[in-house]
Amino acid sequence: MPNHYHLLVRSLRGNLSRAMKQLNATYTQRVNLLERWDGPVFRGRFRSQPVQDESNLPYLMAYIHLNPLKAGLVTRLHTHAWTSHQAYLKRETTPSWLSTEYFERVFDDTDHLHEYVLNLHRGKQTWPEKMAMDNGWLKQAGEQAIETTGFNVETRFASPDEVLKRICDSTKSNMKRLRQVEHGPRANPARRFAVWALRDRTQLTHREIGGLLGMSECQVSQVLRRLNTKSEPIRTWISHW
Repeated sequence: MPNHYHLLVRSLRGNLSRAMKQLNATYTQRVNLLERWDGPVFRGRFRSQPVQDESNLPYLMAYIHLNPLKAGLVTRLHTHAWTSHQAYLKRETTPSWLSTEYFERVFDDTDHLHEYVLNLHRGKQTWPEKMAMDNGWLKQAGEQAIETTGFNVETRFASPDEVLKRICDSTKSNMKRLRQVEHGPRANPARRFAVWALRDRTQLTHREIGGLLGMSECQVSQVLRRLNTKSEPIRTWISHW
């Protein structure tokens, strides 16, 4: 879509966050290079929801495929644009990253899949009441808010003050230390970790992050590009984040 995208994925190894970080970071670097931009392309973290009931999967697939049609970006479902619907119908080459086998088994053939999606669009088949049609979010029975290291996965974001406090607690530092200028690729890891954490858990721009840490917008971008998340102690701090 023009300002967001949807993915229906199976995370076999439970590493969705790592994969999405790699995907968004690589895409951002490429777009910035081509367009001569600087800074984030995506605002904040992605939002995810585990699907507990497999019977919901066809609805989610249909919601994604109908997104551009409902938004008025195309006039026909099978227009060659925006979604992978054409690949499911075998009308274009299936990308190597796209797995169509699951829904091929569910619908037996491509005609049934296409008809199912169209029937939902035309109102011949109803969407589940638990599905929010503005964003495809499912209110699943018995679903509880999932807490990940103190943050609710539905909101993903926290206030800068909350994040800074947690950074100081994690790194055993204070704001003076986080703003302390040191030179070298491994200098002041707490400061570099603070840049990562503020980018990861707030909706601040690079300029706003720099303002908190006494850095320029360019310096924030450089730290994020060069940050080695596998180096210690940053690796440990991120793993407990």
